[in-house]
Amino acid sequence: MAWPDMVRTYDAVRTAAIMGAVIESTETREWEAPPSASPAGWSQLMERLGFAVLVVTLIAVMVVIDTGHEDVFARIKLRVAFLGAGALAVILVLAGGGLLRRRHLADWLVLGYVAWSGLAWVVAPDLGDQWWGERFQFQGMGSVVTYALLYLAARRCVATSGQLVSLLWWVLAGGTFLATYGVLQRADLDPVWDTLLDGRVFSTIGNPNTLASVLVLMLPLSYYFVRRGSVPQRAVAAVAAVSIAVALVFTASRGGFIAAAVGVIIFVTLGPRPSRREVETAAAGVLVLVALVIAVSPLRTEVTSAWDRALSTFDSSDESRRFHVDGWNVTLAMVVDHPLVGVGHERFPVEFPAYRDRELSDEAIARFAPYRLESPHNVPLAIAVGAGLPALALYLSLVAVTFAAWIRHPLERTLQAAIVAVVASHLVADMFVTADLSSASVFWVLLGAMVSVVQTGSSVQADSDH
Repeated sequence: MAWPDMVRTYDAVRTAAIMGAVIESTETREWEAPPSASPAGWSQLMERLGFAVLVVTLIAVMVVIDTGHEDVFARIKLRVAFLGAGALAVILVLAGGGLLRRRHLADWLVLGYVAWSGLAWVVAPDLGDQWWGERFQFQGMGSVVTYALLYLAARRCVATSGQLVSLLWWVLAGGTFLATYGVLQRADLDPVWDTLLDGRVFSTIGNPNTLASVLVLMLPLSYYFVRRGSVPQRAVAAVAAVSIAVALVFTASRGGFIAAAVGVIIFVTLGPRPSRREVETAAAGVLVLVALVIAVSPLRTEVTSAWDRALSTFDSSDESRRFHVDGWNVTLAMVVDHPLVGVGHERFPVEFPAYRDRELSDEAIARFAPYRLESPHNVPLAIAVGAGLPALALYLSLVAVTFAAWIRHPLERTLQAAIVAVVASHLVADMFVTADLSSASVFWVLLGAMVSVVQTGSSVQADSDH
């Protein structure tokens, strides 16, 4: 059997195994009673199935690749996300009782965001191209609809904090796979590719910076389970945290380093004070890592390189920094000229050259000339230039409303701090990357789950429940 066929077969078997395990794991206290033949029992059964499909979709989008196509990463991930969102839509309809039993302000903001994005899609040319988006990226109108469906599925299928914790555990499992694969890549043990991308790992995501934007979501989750998981979970989460941190270093992503630092600071600040035993354990772990860095020459080289790259963020003469700033300035000029509905979803590469030549110096134009810039490498700017400032305002309002509701909701502090750290890390990472299906899917699902837990009034009563 050829290696690409083996990869596809492995993906299929792994997905089936995950589906079975997730369905079994959803039998928490919230779902103890077996579904009956009543409408309520049928609805409960559909919601359990929806939870399983939601988890499998998130993990599959992270890990699946297609070595038989020119676009190994984004194209197959879009297909999986679109298929998963479609299946979830059918499940929600079959569950009955309406897509949502109770409305929240955040739900109306999602609806408004999708509606305004749809308006921007309709009034701009090339509807077909806008639906799918730029090659190797695929952040068109179809992705907007997909994210909205994932949000709705989380609103319906993740109703309690116990279910949220279960969801987070499975998301962490997917992130740990990404990190472990990245570490294997750096150790020259990758069974698919024999080279790195400019010496940086990319795992099953395809881009080091994008990989980093996914990994920074996983760090707070690993910290949460180290602090509040069962004994086996704590051991697994500790290993996961180390793997994720090492893989993040190997991405050499400056945006990822900043986002990770923000997440760690928030978690430490908002979370409960650690016990003396936890402090001693953490200190011992840090000492072991420092000893490894000092003793192992290749690891010491990697850490030194990552540190130097992180410091270059503050160097105004750095070529990459100048490239990003110039791109952002051109994007702002495009937004000023098209403030209401933007230039159209994923039409940035088409419109950019004319604005580049108008806004930049000859030296800067020469730097951009060899490249087709596919996006502003800044998600908020991409939303504004693609669908207009109203779309960006609706998106930021959705995040703000959800964030505020979550902060006010009485929850166990470690879980609350972990979720806040994940949201903040994502928002910071998005300032430096192109939107990606893996991290964006997790983020939209998390927003829906946060609103649902807040609305049901659920709170973590005891760690032993989970």
